[in-house]
Amino acid sequence: MNGETKNFSQLNEQAKQVAVKNFTTFYVHLYRTNNLEIISDKVDNTILWDIDRRLYSDKFELTDEIIEDSYNFSYKEYEKVLVHLGQKYFDNGNPELNWNEWYQKQYNAVGAGL
Repeated sequence: MNGETKNFSQLNEQAKQVAVKNFTTFYVHLYRTNNLEIISDKVDNTILWDIDRRLYSDKFELTDEIIEDSYNFSYKEYEKVLVHLGQKYFDNGNPELNWNEWYQKQYNAVGAGL
């Protein structure tokens, strides 16, 4: 890796798949802890509703199964989400900041009283 980063839309297809897979795992954990405010503030909520509807229907499955199903059934929606979040990626699709760090950075930037 040369250290240069790209926007999601600049990644090749294989790297996009890696990026979506990583984000899907992060998103499912946020969904299960009712902690989607930061994401929903940055993305059109109709996209998130489509993802969440599928997650709700799978709520009794094991977490690994939910992640796999969500990745398979909501891939296009996750791509749309990733375009809007402003995360940077390496050529292999791994994010510049791991998703927990990214989330904490976003959370810290929110003004008092939200």
